[in-house]
Amino acid sequence: MNHSTDCRRILIILLLFAAFFGGCKNHAPSITHNLAADTLAISHGDVLDIEIRFADDREELNSATVLFNNKEIYSGKDSLFKYKLQSSLLSAGKYKLIINALDEDSLVSKKLVTINIEGVHPTMGELSVAGIGATYIKAQFNIKSAGGLKIDEKGILFSPVSEQRAVEKKLVIGNTDLKTDDVVEGLPRDTELSIRAYSTNAAGTGYSEYMTITTKDGIPVIRTITVSNIHSKTVDATGTLVTDGGEKLSSYGICYSEGSEPSIKDYVSYAKGKTNFKVELGKLRPFTKYYYRAFAKNRFATRYGTIKDFETTGPPTVITGEPGRIMVSSIRMNINVTDDGGHEVTDAGICYSMLKNPTIDTNVCSFGNGSGEFEKVIENLDPGSKYHLRAYAVNSEGVSYGEEIIMFTKLGIPEVVTEGVTDIDYSSATIKGNVPDDGGLDITERGVVWDTVPRPTRNNNYGLVEGNIGPYDYRISGLESGRRYYARAYAKNEKGFVYAEPVEFVPLINTEMVEVKGNYFSMGSDKGEKNSQPVHQVRLDDYMIGKYEVTNEEFAKFLNYQIDFITFEGDSDIVMLH
Repeated sequence: MNHSTDCRRILIILLLFAAFFGGCKNHAPSITHNLAADTLAISHGDVLDIEIRFADDREELNSATVLFNNKEIYSGKDSLFKYKLQSSLLSAGKYKLIINALDEDSLVSKKLVTINIEGVHPTMGELSVAGIGATYIKAQFNIKSAGGLKIDEKGILFSPVSEQRAVEKKLVIGNTDLKTDDVVEGLPRDTELSIRAYSTNAAGTGYSEYMTITTKDGIPVIRTITVSNIHSKTVDATGTLVTDGGEKLSSYGICYSEGSEPSIKDYVSYAKGKTNFKVELGKLRPFTKYYYRAFAKNRFATRYGTIKDFETTGPPTVITGEPGRIMVSSIRMNINVTDDGGHEVTDAGICYSMLKNPTIDTNVCSFGNGSGEFEKVIENLDPGSKYHLRAYAVNSEGVSYGEEIIMFTKLGIPEVVTEGVTDIDYSSATIKGNVPDDGGLDITERGVVWDTVPRPTRNNNYGLVEGNIGPYDYRISGLESGRRYYARAYAKNEKGFVYAEPVEFVPLINTEMVEVKGNYFSMGSDKGEKNSQPVHQVRLDDYMIGKYEVTNEEFAKFLNYQIDFITFEGDSDIVMLH
């Protein structure tokens, strides 16, 4: 009984549900959004907050998708989708938002929303200047936004600060990149300017804030520093480029000349790439004074640094000295290196040859290095030969030579001279000899030989004198009074004896003399010849006279002594003493 009642109740309820649901029609999901319309326009740079809702009248949402410009931006089952559209990230133009929804009954809903992004003028960032020249700046700025449109042009606008109402002039930059780091050329030099950056698109022009700059005058400033590594033909010179004046230089470096005001019309050495620079000055002459200065040139001016000077070095200065002892196969020479030429003398000596103008490529005798006086014997020469000799000295700049001299080696024959006889008395005399030249060999003996024969030798009477060259005296004693003698100097070396020409002499006659005192006496006669008149007083000085009468032997010695002054006259019975 109770079971029947319960069944009837369940049946009634099922019939009511069937009647209710069977009477409702199923619909596709609904799609709604918060936008003002399905088609709308916004300005580039605007931010659009989009909310999209999905709903179904009976069934649950199976899936939903949202595509922006054919790119899926959402896929899911949520009833609400939120999206922030950044128009600044897009170009100006028409964009489509396509929304799809699908329920469990596979019913699909679609909605199309059209969004027009309208372009605006560009938005500029801050302008900065990284470098200022005479007619240019290094401009740096960004186009923060192109306004959704293509940038047609960008550049710099400028006007003089002193001309407040001046129309701005523009300098166009060749590219339209959003980021700018470019040199902009064409500004007036040495001028205070108000400048700003600009960019233009189809919607208009955007500008940066103004800034004030002052362009440079375009005049370079350069300094002359110093020189180093001075040589005979090259020198290193340094300078400093203080400023290019804000204008690209066409050249800079060092100019130099022998004149006191060098310019770029003279010799020039160009520098490259460095503010502090060093260049080599070439084509110089040894031992010459040069003037130099730094220079810098651009299209506006040529400017110079301080004029300075230097003197080049060169080969050493050397003097060929007087020769010393000249031997058979050697010559002692001396040289004097008076100036090293500014560099260390590495070798100095004598070069020699039998031909003119000997060089270090012929025969050389090295004396040493450095400066000062040097002396050395040149050996292994040919006897009795003519040689050309001159000093030389070498440094890093070259070789120099002294004056050429001509010398003859000896033959080994000394020069001997009998220079005379002095102090002759009754039994002795002094013979003067001289060996002015040893002939190139050492003198082992010298002296005097004498005898009554005309050409005495060492086999006759001889006397030795110490020494080798130079004058000397020898006193001969034990001679016979009134007899004629011959004497001569001689010298000996390893080759033998050499004799000088002889001198002859006769010792005085040894006669005992007495002194007669002088007095007055009467001379003449009043009765004699006219040439003896009148009688007059004559003074006779003191005199010596033989104590005894002259013997025949003494008279013969006298005649022998005076033989060179005696002539015979008449029948040779008259002897005349001249």
